[in-house]
Amino acid sequence: LYLNDQKVFFTPRRPVIIGPITIEANVSADEPISEVDFYISKAGSEEVLKYRDYSAPYKYMLDERAFGLYTIIVKAYDIYDNSAEDNISVFMLNFHRSVGNVTIVSGMVFDYNKLINGKIGGAIVTAYRQNDSELIKVDSDRTGRFLFNKGRYRLRLESGYNYYIEVSAKGYETVGRYISIANNETTRVENFYLNGTILVKGKVMKSGLLGRGIRGANITVVGEGGKIYNTTSGLFGKYSIYLLPGNYTIFVHADGYNDTFKDITVKYKLIGKSIKVNFKLEATEEAS
Repeated sequence: LYLNDQKVFFTPRRPVIIGPITIEANVSADEPISEVDFYISKAGSEEVLKYRDYSAPYKYMLDERAFGLYTIIVKAYDIYDNSAEDNISVFMLNFHRSVGNVTIVSGMVFDYNKLINGKIGGAIVTAYRQNDSELIKVDSDRTGRFLFNKGRYRLRLESGYNYYIEVSAKGYETVGRYISIANNETTRVENFYLNGTILVKGKVMKSGLLGRGIRGANITVVGEGGKIYNTTSGLFGKYSIYLLPGNYTIFVHADGYNDTFKDITVKYKLIGKSIKVNFKLEATEEAS
């Protein structure tokens, strides 16, 4: 039994939901997740898409008038359109309490370094509501990719709160800003400008002729001003990370091997968009 989004006790047959409920999906995949869709279907009716989420944690607050048996369906897709889904049958009773006014926050996402055709399609825009010292995710959208809507996003946010809006896109630095929405505010325009990054990739290998990859090596990148980026080598020892132009030191650590590092300079190139940096690690005396 769930009462106003709080679990009260276990029911053996099917969950009973009274009032609003937060549906959260735990999604994992070998490839990056593209989107997670939340559907609701009343007994004998077709499923209806209620919400589409583009960033973790994947969740949806279901708060609408309901009485009877329903099926909640969650469908997840990766970037290659592979999909998985799960569902649960529930009994719902909700008289749909009134909520505050809604403010439509919309705008564009641009490439900071492009004067022409600088709109960024496929960027993820996520809104977090500020609750004391905690940020609670409340809505997200993906910017359009087509000519008529490229770079555009739209969020529905409850008025009278402070929010943190975060924008991320592949190949760009993630940015964000705090905004405050007044109670009587119906629309708000917020545009974002993202700096392009450069892909640094390579392989962490065992020292020797075969150069076999080392999986699970910890890679720490320290930039100017002490900013730190982290990643881990994957299958065959391959890694990749997006960095802004500048000078960096890359440190590599793997259990059973001596640590190593390299100093690199990241800058835009006329030919080729990525920089390759490989590492060869010597086994420690204990490991050998």
